[in-house]
Amino acid sequence: EEKAAMDAGTERCGLLHRQLDSGIRKLYYSRERHAFLHAIDDEGRVDPLVTKFPNMFAILYDYADDDSTRQDLLRHVLLNPSVPAVTTPYMHFYELETLCRMGMQPKVLSEMKAYWGGMLREGATTFWEKYNPGEHGTQHLAMYGRPYGKSLCHSWGAAPLYIIGRYFLGVYPTQAGYEEYEVRPATAGLQWMEGDVPTPFGKIHVEAGDGTVAVVSDGG
Repeated sequence: EEKAAMDAGTERCGLLHRQLDSGIRKLYYSRERHAFLHAIDDEGRVDPLVTKFPNMFAILYDYADDDSTRQDLLRHVLLNPSVPAVTTPYMHFYELETLCRMGMQPKVLSEMKAYWGGMLREGATTFWEKYNPGEHGTQHLAMYGRPYGKSLCHSWGAAPLYIIGRYFLGVYPTQAGYEEYEVRPATAGLQWMEGDVPTPFGKIHVEAGDGTVAVVSDGG
């Protein structure tokens, strides 16, 4: 009886998954625009707005499950200058991770230098809740309709720390707790790089450059 109940539950969950998947694709995916549309409004109508958010998540979480669709989303949305730019470090993290997943580390390196580097060039000593390169002076302090509403020390802005360790140094756990892990560096045009990735047992130190890779690990 227990097995039968589990089998019935599995079958029901599979049916719900197929129905949800079909509904999402039917409602939100536009073949004409090669993109997932943004949302449904209060009247139940699909908003025709195209933003990066649903499209980068479709790639990042393998919802776009074939390479042709992923390349379409990349070309028509994520790399399309007419699509509104992401202006918060928090959401920019997902955008850059998506680009890394598509093998675009050189572009991601350039984006990190421009975006996080842009805050540093504005005099930031900690990373902000939002950064828009088109703003100037006290405009950088305003958010939520308040002239001084922005957090200027925002932990959600620390994305490069993860991006560099995961996609540039290329350290990724293949078993829980880094008991086993892989190292696939991507120098992205840099002559060399080195750094540490923290784990439960200590650090994994990676050096890459001149066609060589060195790994020194405290465990795993």
